[in-house]
Amino acid sequence: MAFLNHWPFLVDGEPRVLVAEGHWRSGSTAITARMALQGLGIARLATVVAEPLVRQGLLAPVLADCVDLQPSPIHAITLTRRHRLPKIQACIDHWARWFDPR
Repeated sequence: MAFLNHWPFLVDGEPRVLVAEGHWRSGSTAITARMALQGLGIARLATVVAEPLVRQGLLAPVLADCVDLQPSPIHAITLTRRHRLPKIQACIDHWARWFDPR
């Protein structure tokens, strides 16, 4: 998931992308948040995850005035449709509607 290392910013109103290179990375938002909470560095987190942590004073926004809030893809990895439980499909459908920006 190398695209997660491309962090969009606005510099003087112009879009720029920083390719973040660090000592750790994760494709899991929960693990990334946990690492940031442990003080291991700066993390790019989904707003729905980061905002409550900021409100609780557990994390602080960095470069907030420069962040270009672009949508980022979310993937659900499951068994094949034939082996997927109906409740898993219902959950995926719910989240797809909830995250839909339209």
